[in-house]
Amino acid sequence: MIRAILLLLISSSAIAKDFGVRGEQYPILERDMIDSIKHQLSVMEASGKLAELQTAIQKRAIEQVKTPRPVDVTKALENKEFLYDASFVAPADIKDADGNIIYTKGYRVNPLEYLNMPSKLVFVDARDSSQLSWLKNIEGEYKLILTAGSPLTLGRELGRRVYFDQNGSLCERFTISHVPAIVEQKCKFLNVKEVAL
Repeated sequence: MIRAILLLLISSSAIAKDFGVRGEQYPILERDMIDSIKHQLSVMEASGKLAELQTAIQKRAIEQVKTPRPVDVTKALENKEFLYDASFVAPADIKDADGNIIYTKGYRVNPLEYLNMPSKLVFVDARDSSQLSWLKNIEGEYKLILTAGSPLTLGRELGRRVYFDQNGSLCERFTISHVPAIVEQKCKFLNVKEVAL
């Protein structure tokens, strides 16, 4: 019975009729969106405004690379020191290349139990001359990370690679709210020092 109904529905939908056109038809008056954009671009190009816009965008991009947006941290007014635990809880089973489970989901892993941080991290605001002078007193290997200022300019002046804490992700991770600051490994933890100058 169900098969008969299905066959009847399928066969009736296969017979389609053309009922013709009913009512008035009007041409489409709106311009195609792509054609409209192309037209506006050609008008801008003819007037020279497109070249101006491209130059302005390039200049803005270059400035953002030269001097990124400052991180929301302030100058340290008092010395502060605390330990940061780099441990994390495995969100899923962690497997090696052969598919063997190394850590099960929920296992607490501290990477500093297995590897050493190769050098300390030093955070400074390059706009502050006292923080730049303070850098001269730092001993040993370190990676210089700016929270404000131009990493390209400072890198040329110091003759070394200078990094920038994009969007403040490192300061947020290590809970740094004041600079200058030093992060270095201390056994299975990271020791974070905010230094008042």
